[in-house]
Amino acid sequence: MVDVVKTTDENEAEGTLITFLSSLYEKDYEAAAVVYGGDYDQLREWNPDVGPTDLALLWKRGCEQNGLQCMEIRNTDFASQSDKNTFFFNVWFNNQDRVSEFTQLGGTSMFSFTVIKTDQEKYLVMTMPVYTP
Repeated sequence: MVDVVKTTDENEAEGTLITFLSSLYEKDYEAAAVVYGGDYDQLREWNPDVGPTDLALLWKRGCEQNGLQCMEIRNTDFASQSDKNTFFFNVWFNNQDRVSEFTQLGGTSMFSFTVIKTDQEKYLVMTMPVYTP
């Protein structure tokens, strides 16, 4: 068996992903907004009464009212890297019982997330959490 050693960039990217998902689960929406670099269009469309720059409230609504599944992480696994600044991870989540694994309709239990490293050496999550209508 060969031990796979993660690069510093991989570790940083994974840490950012864990910070993002854990912040949403713990309802620390301001912390989640700091490490999210993706599109807010869907959250703004769902919440037209929220100011477009009130990112914490958009996340709160997304997780608590709009159907985003802001769940506890069960496991993360580095999947691949398309270039030196783009990292892909697989994530599994716990159900609310914290014992069983979350499975979406259709049997999907593994979800893919993308993290990028910016020109300013900052890592940002680009993928929204799982949505269940």
